[in-house]
Amino acid sequence: MTLTGFKGDDRSTAVTDHSGMFIFANLPVGQYTLTFAHPNFQEQSQQIELLQGGQRDFLVLMSKRHSPEDAPPQPSIAAWALQIPGRAQKEYDKGVNALQREKNPQSIAHFQAAIQLYPRFAAAYAALGSAQLTLGDRKAAAAAFENALEIDDNLPAACLGLGTLYAMEQRYAEAEKQLLRARMLKPDDWRVHYQLGEMFWRMGNWSKGEENLRRGVELHPEFARLHLLLMNVLALQEKYPEALAEMEKFLRMFPQDSFAPQVRQKRDLLKAQIEKTAILEPSKKP
Repeated sequence: MTLTGFKGDDRSTAVTDHSGMFIFANLPVGQYTLTFAHPNFQEQSQQIELLQGGQRDFLVLMSKRHSPEDAPPQPSIAAWALQIPGRAQKEYDKGVNALQREKNPQSIAHFQAAIQLYPRFAAAYAALGSAQLTLGDRKAAAAAFENALEIDDNLPAACLGLGTLYAMEQRYAEAEKQLLRARMLKPDDWRVHYQLGEMFWRMGNWSKGEENLRRGVELHPEFARLHLLLMNVLALQEKYPEALAEMEKFLRMFPQDSFAPQVRQKRDLLKAQIEKTAILEPSKKP
């Protein structure tokens, strides 16, 4: 198993015993992705939210590989990840904890210390880029993501980070390339679908935006902005009943959200428009 944190950082790995038991100790509360890998089976990922310590049980169904062509092109764990010194890992873990608490300057210091101790720490570069991007330092963030990809061009967090940065700069062709690669590497990461959905929404490609946002909502329905964007692309495509249903869903799930009053107002206007259309429709028939 590989445990990946909310920011896309590879925190730890473990191997099950004969009964399927495994342990990740001393985890902070938060959202994680568990990826289960076995040479004879297709990889499977599962999103979890850790609210408090203790044992959690998971039922994971893995499909058997039928031919050598099904095997992944490289090991699930990159070589650099197997050689991380203990001190560098501790600095990295401290940085991740600070990043999850939105203490970005402290996280940057820890990630830089981890990289100084182990210059091939690709995940630390990717996490450093995320912290720098959050603080608005796009140039430094781009350099960090690029350093991560020079070490490991299959690191989903670096592809996601660089794609997000390019989208912010309206470099959409480059952004799409990186985000699609991130989606290929990590298809069950809701953040990738969210970023793709937002990018396609801004580009006016609403059908592709809808496709990715729907998948993002399936993977992480607790993220309010996914619903906001989805209702927008549905309305822009004149899929009014579906947009109305998404508005109702949003208001049920996030009644205290800062956008709730606007959504409520648009919901009422759209509902009135749909009802008016339904009344006028028969009059158009001979």
